Amino acid sequence: MSEINSSSFNEDDQGNGNELYSKYEKISSFVDREFDDTVNEDEISKDINNDIDLYNRYQVELAIKNELHRRIISVTVPPELAAKINEGIRVYSNQLSGNFKLTQSQKVFERTNNLINEIKPEIYRTSLQQKKYFYAFAGTFAFLLFIFLLINFYNQSGNSHDEDLVSISHEIFDKIEKGEMKLQIETHDPQILENQLEKKCNFNVYVPDVKDATLLGGVFNEINGVPVAHFIHRKGNSIIYTFQTKRNEITDKPNEKDKLYLISEVRERLNKGENWFPCQQKHSKGNAAIWFKDDVLCSSISKMNFEQIHATLTDFR
Repeated sequence: MSEINSSSFNEDDQGNGNELYSKYEKISSFVDREFDDTVNEDEISKDINNDIDLYNRYQVELAIKNELHRRIISVTVPPELAAKINEGIRVYSNQLSGNFKLTQSQKVFERTNNLINEIKPEIYRTSLQQKKYFYAFAGTFAFLLFIFLLINFYNQSGNSHDEDLVSISHEIFDKIEKGEMKLQIETHDPQILENQLEKKCNFNVYVPDVKDATLLGGVFNEINGVPVAHFIHRKGNSIIYTFQTKRNEITDKPNEKDKLYLISEVRERLNKGENWFPCQQKHSKGNAAIWFKDDVLCSSISKMNFEQIHATLTDFR
């Protein structure tokens, strides 16, 4: 396998930086189908087909976009994280082309690259005729980068470490309202949803089987390394979104590793044994109901008022 050159860019590399950045930006616009006076579709298409590095870049970005749309709740990625992802795409596409010019930013992707190297055979990209070898690995890389993005968004960007559980659930509810969340599991049956989510979680998921609302389905992910189950009910024109996790995964200390932060006011009420109480957030359009069942803690958000949320989710079949 080609020897990796871990030295810094030389002056020629730096001199070509702006030109490469411009090309990469146009590739991103091409993937997103966003064109203006500076981005000519035919010109970019020609460049992609005649430049193996740009071709790899395009295929990786396209695979990542498709995989993220399919797998995760949409999130607004901070600029610094977007820059890291952009650098990761460059590094990986260069590796595919045998062009190993590394920067210090690659250290951020060490975990992802190690995983890729464990499953990736030696690939030598010397001509456009070798494109067929790329497709077998684009999906794998997209999935690994999806995991990396999710871990970094919640663990490194600070967007959830210093936010409490209720604030996070409000943010997710707002994204659901905007149509930015896709359900991984679509079912009206609470038992089926519980069984499917429990395959991912390390706790017994509880989905209430209620009379006057229809279960739409749910999603699983990890936030700060903590498994979280998400599910949605619909009643009339309103939805009720529920964020659920284990009670012992909660901490009253912001930025604690592998824990979800819960503000002291809410935590104190829970410690007193209080169940089903409101917790309003000024920035959200929804109202929150905090409740627990056995060893799981829930934050249910809806535009319905607290009393309506409580009545709906406790009116069992």
